[in-house]
Amino acid sequence: MQASFWMAVRARDALIAGDLAAAQRAADALAAQDYMQVVPADWKHWVMSMRQYARELSMAPNPAAAGQELGRLALVCGECHDLHKRGPERVRPAPEPWRDPPEELDARMLRHQVGADQLWDGLVQPSETAFRSGITTLTRAPLQVPERTGEPIDEAMNARIEKVRLLAKEARAATTYEARGQIYGKLIATCSDCHAFARPAP
Repeated sequence: MQASFWMAVRARDALIAGDLAAAQRAADALAAQDYMQVVPADWKHWVMSMRQYARELSMAPNPAAAGQELGRLALVCGECHDLHKRGPERVRPAPEPWRDPPEELDARMLRHQVGADQLWDGLVQPSETAFRSGITTLTRAPLQVPERTGEPIDEAMNARIEKVRLLAKEARAATTYEARGQIYGKLIATCSDCHAFARPAP
């Protein structure tokens, strides 16, 4: 299962980076994993569901659809881990300490990375503490527009960045794991859109 976990992480990271094709390839590799003959019988339902969502992710037509399948994939992993009292247990590094605004764009991106990882852990482990930590990390970013080399970033970029904060607030109000998975999917798609927007033209 560790190999499957890292395939899912590769799909997640590629999608965050705005590389849908790489995310699809990683998801396709995950869907192709066939160890139904070696897992315990009471794991098979969850393994089949994991492969199904991975297959859907591999065929997703856009980052928004891929994000939703990634959220579903994370949830089914978390459900299985919770039921069988197994799964990953990791401690994420603490986010950067609070600094008076303005915050540099690189620092904001690091904050987003830590927060998104904490939300992922909250779904996959599953862990209420990790999920709530991710919400806190993302919502407590300074309200002032981030700066790059001492100048505020442009409005279009900042609007995309602020959408992450709004989605984190949505996640705070979510009352079901399904809703959390859907919001997480939207957040990852937002990251993908922002990174694609910021990428220099070839």
